[in-house]
Amino acid sequence: MLNPLARAVCHLSFACLLTIRPNRASKPLTAHHRLGSANRVFSSTSRGTSGGNRHLTAAYNHTRVKAMQTQSWQYPTPLYFESKTKHTATVIILHGLGDTANGWSSFAPMLQMKLPHVKFVFPTAPTRPITLNGGMRMTGWFDILSLDKLKMQEDKAGLEDALRNLESLVQAENAHGIPSKRVLIAGFSQGGAVALLMLRSHMQVAAVLGMSTWLPLADEQPLISAENQSTPVLMCHGNADQVVRFAYGQESLQRLKAAGAPIDFKTYHGLGHSVDPKEVEDITGFIMKHVSST
Repeated sequence: MLNPLARAVCHLSFACLLTIRPNRASKPLTAHHRLGSANRVFSSTSRGTSGGNRHLTAAYNHTRVKAMQTQSWQYPTPLYFESKTKHTATVIILHGLGDTANGWSSFAPMLQMKLPHVKFVFPTAPTRPITLNGGMRMTGWFDILSLDKLKMQEDKAGLEDALRNLESLVQAENAHGIPSKRVLIAGFSQGGAVALLMLRSHMQVAAVLGMSTWLPLADEQPLISAENQSTPVLMCHGNADQVVRFAYGQESLQRLKAAGAPIDFKTYHGLGHSVDPKEVEDITGFIMKHVSST
């Protein structure tokens, strides 16, 4: 029987790179729509109704800050889970394309049972046209032109904008007395790509976790700033991933190793573009190790 955290993660398995929400009208299902239909089931189980969201707000004391704007993209207000005891560390988790902060927020109350001193921050990406999906507007940290050419056709401006926004979230934690070296950055798929960009920042962070993702702007040096040369990195990837190819994760590993990153890469056999209980166990251990109470 799965523990509560693993059960919650099973609901996240379709919060993936190609997630869209199809119209209710009857239309032929494309591959994108099939993923969207699966995510609709996910949405109903993990996010709940608006009443459910109100319950979560009351139960876990979510706080709100003004929405921030970086360049031309409007970043919605993040979702915050305040620490249960004295706040001494923060974890920021970035969702994948087409998802929102709510898609991963189930992690917070479960991890806080072991990490009561940790505050969790779940940003939501701006809504923008995504070339890969025919220009459809959806939440995305940056535009994606092609899954086959992730490394050749990159939205550099969008990636840099997303990094600036992420740095602003870390700075907000600094303003609350949490140094950047006590802030762990994590992300899934497209969000994981932005998380790995944080290694270039002049803000030293506690650790970086990338799930089912790749290293963007890999030909632009430096890949790691002087401040983050010793920052631990964990990449997790299923070898049956047909969205962000496993080979992309492997190549990213080699790039970061060559740059001197203290990186670990965990492979999940038979796993597609999702997470499973074993991966949950691994990422939980990684987070606990690098934002411990001492």
